[in-house]
Amino acid sequence: MMWALQLICWTVALCSTSSGVLARFQDHSAHLIKRSAQSPDPPENVLPKLYHLDIQPYLEEGTFSGSMRITVTCKRPTYNITLRAGENLQVTDSVVKQTQTESSEDGDVRVSGVRRSNDDLLILDLEQSLVEGREYQLKIPFSGSLGEGRLSGRFYRDSYIEPSLGDKRWYALTDLSTSSAHNVFPCFSDDSHKTPFLINIVRKDNLSSLSNMPLLGSQDIPNKKGWTLDRYQMTPPMSPSSVSIFVSNFKLAGSTIIQNTNGPVNVSIYGQENLLGQLPQVSRDVSTLVKVAQRQFGVSFPLPALSIIALPKEYQTATNHSGWGVVPIHAGKTYIQDDLWHAMTLAADEEEGFPKTLAVKTIINSWFTQDHIPLVEVNRTYSNNSAIVEQHILSIDLIPSKKDDIRWAIPLIYLTPKNLDGDTARPAKWMEQETQVELSGLPSAEDFIIVNPVEGSLFMVNYDMTNWNLLADYIKTSLQNDSLPQIDRVTRTKVIQDTFNLAFSEKLDYGVTLNMSRALQYERDNLVWFQVNNLILHLRTLLFGTRAGDLVQRYFLFLLNSAIERGIPNAPDNQEHTLCKLADPDCIRSKQNIYDDWMNNDNTIKMTPLSTTLCPVLTSGTDEEFDYGLRAMLNKTSNERLRILRCLASGCLTSSERMERFENKRPAVWEALIKAATSPYLTEKGYERLESFYKLHEGEFGEQEELVKVNLRDSAHLTTKWEGENLPTIVSWVQDNWDGNRVVTK
Repeated sequence: MMWALQLICWTVALCSTSSGVLARFQDHSAHLIKRSAQSPDPPENVLPKLYHLDIQPYLEEGTFSGSMRITVTCKRPTYNITLRAGENLQVTDSVVKQTQTESSEDGDVRVSGVRRSNDDLLILDLEQSLVEGREYQLKIPFSGSLGEGRLSGRFYRDSYIEPSLGDKRWYALTDLSTSSAHNVFPCFSDDSHKTPFLINIVRKDNLSSLSNMPLLGSQDIPNKKGWTLDRYQMTPPMSPSSVSIFVSNFKLAGSTIIQNTNGPVNVSIYGQENLLGQLPQVSRDVSTLVKVAQRQFGVSFPLPALSIIALPKEYQTATNHSGWGVVPIHAGKTYIQDDLWHAMTLAADEEEGFPKTLAVKTIINSWFTQDHIPLVEVNRTYSNNSAIVEQHILSIDLIPSKKDDIRWAIPLIYLTPKNLDGDTARPAKWMEQETQVELSGLPSAEDFIIVNPVEGSLFMVNYDMTNWNLLADYIKTSLQNDSLPQIDRVTRTKVIQDTFNLAFSEKLDYGVTLNMSRALQYERDNLVWFQVNNLILHLRTLLFGTRAGDLVQRYFLFLLNSAIERGIPNAPDNQEHTLCKLADPDCIRSKQNIYDDWMNNDNTIKMTPLSTTLCPVLTSGTDEEFDYGLRAMLNKTSNERLRILRCLASGCLTSSERMERFENKRPAVWEALIKAATSPYLTEKGYERLESFYKLHEGEFGEQEELVKVNLRDSAHLTTKWEGENLPTIVSWVQDNWDGNRVVTK
């Protein structure tokens, strides 16, 4: 049997701002073609705000059942709601419930009938009109049959023979093309609106599932022995045809973490148990492709996870969707990979600075066959203008790597104050998979060097203390003095990022990081601030509840406000978020005005100001504002309550006293409370508070009990060791170098 690897990326389509001209042309042309053969789209009297999909495939029987709950807003009064549901779906019942009731009535809107029309239209006839501007929830149970073998636009099942036992094994997955989601679940005109999805998958205990987002949790189903419910995180707004569901007995073969500005992305590969040894490299290769794409298009991967499955049949590739044809290429010779490496080596031999003793294949394999990245240590000898350069495995999780024999072929490119053009710099030397080399001919002791400018290669660089100080002084002085040539913004960003990340991984003293941060008060480039904002907030979270926490928060707020006063031409999107997180009084005041308007008028919480308004006010607002938010969370509709819970879970609630007010509240808040609580509890004192809180309420967390245990376990290793090693340095540096109004020059 031939085993072809099909990469099915369980991701959502990006918004039109990043979809590209080709995608827009494809959607438009497909729409025009379909309009000639189909009736007009259903009237948009109501618009979806949230889909909540529960689905259960029965693999052996070849069927599936489920329930779709859709939160909608009425745009025009109407006596019917029109959706789409494929002819393979059976829908016999539905419920329409108003979610914003202003009286003691239950808010139900009676459905007088459910009828089908041409073009897969599903029409819910109502006995009373929906009210413009109000929010309703539709609940539509449905069932259907799984397609046999791969069927584009369907939820289908397929099988393979397990080699060791000879048993047939079933799996089921969606393969949705444009405007085909209604063949799997009832929805509105498939791709006209992008809407968040909450997806729950019910599967047998011996199987597993995947979907667009990371798994939130699993639980046994009461009175349904042998079945498990998998709940997934809410997706960003996306088209229904982007929904991905996969149920099988496949196992995790390997995973790789990509670090980017949106946070870590977990790239995972799944496959048959007997093929797991052949697959781990795939996740690493895909990670490399994602990084290249991010750099090429200037857009970070938007989701926290990317899952890939290796299907056990030779299918056509995913590019064979509507509008994407197959272009045959005919050539007169079969080329193998080594032919490519040989040709590239011949070309590289003509390049200045390329090592004659290294083949391109050797260089590429040293990077593409590893599941780590290197840390380059540069220790200069200033008396003879040289440096010893060493490479090590970079361990970012504070746990030393057990591997010590991995070596990379690393080009050593460096800049000096007299040569700051990273684009034209050439390698001064190569580390030809050596542990240590010597660099000679470096500048004098008064001048810094920057290795790996413009992030030409994927590695961090750590220097001796003197070079770090020279770098910090030059960056600060050049930003103050326009007559000095500046280090380009990409290299400048990388240097600052490295000081934070090396300190986080305990490779660098926090004093170096803070010393480098002095330059930020003069930094007016939005790219630098966009990257640094998240690092600042991470350090703030690390220090929450310690004697350094408030001090460092006020120091970084001073730096950001100083830069704003000097004028950041185009403020980064996350600047306001950072200001509020650092408790900037003006930012908090502006958010309180929006929040107070909501309190006084009892308006529905809008999605746009929620993350930027609710979080700062719950953190820094008055007790009255906090209590109102708590009451709203417990009394508002389930959809609005979910939005508030997600906001709390993002870590915005950092007051332990206010956390305690959640005690004895209904179970729906436990998950958000625990996630919010464990994010800042990184010190011994915080861990002790959390452990005490858990013991007090042990057994009361319901389905979140396991989540609490996991968070406790993950927090346990952060003890007084971290505080003892780092807090004195941090407190001492800020007290010695910042007087509350200015950075002291020493």
